[in-house]
Amino acid sequence: MQRHLFSCGNIPAGAGELLHRLPDIDEGPIAALAVDPDRDDQQASDAASIVGSRTVRALLRHQIDLRIARDGAWDRQSGDRFLRLGSRVERSRRHAFVAAWLDEAHGQTDPRAIEVLAEALARHGRPDHEGEPFLVEEPLMARLVEALREMSSRLLDSSATTRGQMADAAAAVGRLAKPELLPLLLALLQEDLRRWRAARAARARRDPGDHSDAAWDWTNWYARALTAIGGNEVIEALRTYLDDLEFGEAAAGALCAIDARRRGVSMKADAFFVHKFAHVVENRAARQRGDVQDSPLSTIVFDAIERLLDGEPSADAQRHALKLAAIAMEMPYRDRSGVIARLLAASLPIRARRGFVVALVRAGETLEADCVLDGLRSCLESAVNSPWMLQHGQTWELDEWLALLAFTNRPQSVLEGFDLLPAEHRNWRLRRGMLEALRYAPDLEAEQALADIARRTPEVIAQGDWLRALLERHTPSAILTLLDIVRDAPAIEGDREIDRWWATQTVSSIVGHSAELRRELLRRYDAPAHAREHDLIERLLAAVPDRQALLAIVERYGQTRRAFDSILGRAVEEMAQERRADPEWSPGVYEIAAIPATELRRDLLRKVGEGGAAGTVAAGCLRYLDEWHDRHGVNQAEPRHPDVASGIRWPILPV
Repeated sequence: MQRHLFSCGNIPAGAGELLHRLPDIDEGPIAALAVDPDRDDQQASDAASIVGSRTVRALLRHQIDLRIARDGAWDRQSGDRFLRLGSRVERSRRHAFVAAWLDEAHGQTDPRAIEVLAEALARHGRPDHEGEPFLVEEPLMARLVEALREMSSRLLDSSATTRGQMADAAAAVGRLAKPELLPLLLALLQEDLRRWRAARAARARRDPGDHSDAAWDWTNWYARALTAIGGNEVIEALRTYLDDLEFGEAAAGALCAIDARRRGVSMKADAFFVHKFAHVVENRAARQRGDVQDSPLSTIVFDAIERLLDGEPSADAQRHALKLAAIAMEMPYRDRSGVIARLLAASLPIRARRGFVVALVRAGETLEADCVLDGLRSCLESAVNSPWMLQHGQTWELDEWLALLAFTNRPQSVLEGFDLLPAEHRNWRLRRGMLEALRYAPDLEAEQALADIARRTPEVIAQGDWLRALLERHTPSAILTLLDIVRDAPAIEGDREIDRWWATQTVSSIVGHSAELRRELLRRYDAPAHAREHDLIERLLAAVPDRQALLAIVERYGQTRRAFDSILGRAVEEMAQERRADPEWSPGVYEIAAIPATELRRDLLRKVGEGGAAGTVAAGCLRYLDEWHDRHGVNQAEPRHPDVASGIRWPILPV
């Protein structure tokens, strides 16, 4: 492959995994391909992954030249070139990148060049190593730390430096994550906050000039860098910033991230906002049991909140306290009812408390329904003057208030909230977030709310969101609620038919583990008053059958003159086999082994002897079981004839 690459520079498709075995290449067509800013294809990217330090330095120099040119004439083509070169630097080999970076950083004084180098260090290895510390041997790490310290100090000393350039330096500090860089990082943060305050003050005074810098908030960049370093010195530094209105929220977020890392908890947010509430059930249960202990870092944030609320706090102090509380409640904490009550009673518009209310729910606290309904009404009132809030794709605040109703002391208040909506928004397909919220709500009243929704709007029964919200609660009562709806709702057919196969697959494990639920299903299966439920019950029992359930299905088939079919076939298979997994196998891979089904075969043979339609169905079950044994084998403990004493001829041949 090496000779092929040197001769023509053509990297075969799919060869990326083999390239790491090759030595560094700094000349010939491969190096030329890597530094070509006009090539926008996978080959150029792959070429950058095998070049040496000389070529990586050429990439960095070209990027710096383009960045300096941006202060003059800048166009789309130049921007695309800059990004292409940057992505290739990210893919370069670690040792080649470090050597090139150190050579280029030596003696660098231009803030624009420092910006490029800092960004390259912060982003190197993406996306495979994004968020990971930049690991190299200690002699090289010491040189990287010293070079970054020198360049960042020059940024602090230069009046030409921008806040964005300092933020790039902070990101690079965070990537190295070395404690000795903490004083430098705090100096960059302090200078950024000083300039930000000055820029906003100038904008407020309407001073002449460009005030775009006042709108840029770089605090999260510094918070991420502080989180990466971690340690007690960082925690103490963050503590001093919690009362700060500009950086306090980001400081609390950094403390929360450090706490999550210590507890081994992921901070990754879900794309769909309702999934924020996936752990409410367990959090509320733990809080009710008194199993929650204070985190030292949550205590630090709550202490800052109490300082902000002391005396007669200003509106800004109250808003800041609400933001801190929303973050503090993402960490473990014990009873904070006093602080919660003061924050809920804050003299601010109810909509200003929405983020705090969401955090309360996620932490396992119980809300008053009236509080959330007030927030919903306020949102709808604001939408009168801001109609964009109700436009498609812009209803996020409305949807969040509606979802919160499911976690209040009255989950059925979701219907009250639904009725408050304008007529064109009272559509359950548009309000799927409310249904998802009821899926996660810990109170069993949520199931009654879902039942009321179905009774008011029968067509929602066939809607996947409603069915998933009910059955993925994974409770026996949810299954019985569905059966009640099937029994009581108007005729369900055509487009309004529920997905019985999916429903069966989703809840079969619950049926298999709840003896009380099985007894209730068998009782309903035997009762004519529940005839509309029989088809679904039949499928549930057939998915996880026992002898009693299978014989009940055979009897029902006989009464309704139905022939043996795939539902019974599945039940017979489940009774005759077990799935044996091996810890060394992949998840979901198992071996099917035959188990004795002597008692079942004897019961079915007895049905055959009794004759009638049920006997014919039982004979079909026995024949199918024999065919299954022919395919998968027979357990050695299984006798050939189910019951020799019965005198019934064996095998039973089809008529």
